[in-house]
Amino acid sequence: MEQKNNRSIWGYLTDFLTGKVIQQLDIQKTTQMLSLVGLFAFFIIANTYHGQKQVHKIEQMKRDLKELKFQYTVTKAGLMEINKQSSLEETLEARGLNALKRPPQKIVIRKE
Repeated sequence: MEQKNNRSIWGYLTDFLTGKVIQQLDIQKTTQMLSLVGLFAFFIIANTYHGQKQVHKIEQMKRDLKELKFQYTVTKAGLMEINKQSSLEETLEARGLNALKRPPQKIVIRKE
């Protein structure tokens, strides 16, 4: 009767690292080892690709956040100006004065 060799993956890995796989030239073991190494390589490449994709996405989100913070600051400053202008108009109306509706103009006087 033929005896089955029930070794673990670790056993195949140690045989590969020590060179016993090449010495024995067992096609089944070699095929299993190459498929195991190929599987590990696939997972490493896939993990690296996924990690780079996530880092790129995080960097893009940081740039978007910086842009949104800038837009928030600009909008807040504009709203503060409008709020200040309306409070000034109310104060002027309470004193009986009217706010100027047209923009100020520069007056130029020439001496002759």
